[in-house]
Amino acid sequence: MSTQKRLQSIDPTAIFHPIEHAFLADWLGIERTECAREIDLAADIRPYGYAFEDEEGETTSDGIIHLQEPEYGDFDLPAAINNAVARLVLSDIQERLPQWAVSYSPGEWHSTRGYEKRRRQPVSLLPRFLFMLNWADSGPGMSWPESFHVGFLPYYDVHIVTGSVDSTDAYGYTDRVLGSFTPDVPLLEGCRKVIIADWEKQAGWGQLEWAYLFSTGIVSEERAREWAKDVWGVGEDEYQDDEEVVG
Repeated sequence: MSTQKRLQSIDPTAIFHPIEHAFLADWLGIERTECAREIDLAADIRPYGYAFEDEEGETTSDGIIHLQEPEYGDFDLPAAINNAVARLVLSDIQERLPQWAVSYSPGEWHSTRGYEKRRRQPVSLLPRFLFMLNWADSGPGMSWPESFHVGFLPYYDVHIVTGSVDSTDAYGYTDRVLGSFTPDVPLLEGCRKVIIADWEKQAGWGQLEWAYLFSTGIVSEERAREWAKDVWGVGEDEYQDDEEVVG
């Protein structure tokens, strides 16, 4: 059965809400499904933190992933769509993602991540954990973690690679999509190409190689280091170690 015929035999709303279909298709650059064609995403923007609990423990989260404004900076529709796709992929593992909070006064906390209600659609995406690194330590207890996951989008047949940080300082959001690849590409090879492309972009902005790993998933530390070498080359410490061995 061809992909087109197979898709025609599936009720798309049983997998994703029409709003979710709208931003998924727009991000992938493909034609929207019939149920999503008339949706105006620019008219469905939620403020940053709409999923945070109020004093009564209630949120405006409704089980649908919506686009939201960044916590900092100007609103950009493509960036908001990117963040919505990432939050969709990661929705089942929200509490495992990097989180940061600060108390400005006793009993009052500001956190960077609000947990959205369980999605209405029964399909669980269950992304796979790749690894979590620390870009640097800027002070005691002040690390800059980023965790990487890969999830598969049913109906669209595509793997999505995400990066999640504990601060909105850099991107305005805590979660973003780094890239995608099709199922015919081996899983780790697809993840490697996507992540290396993101690291190369950051290296071009002057970003130094990350410091160390907090934890590993299906990508080992050795493999993650090999990926880093493809971007930043061999570090000074490794050159020193080589010299000591040769000497």
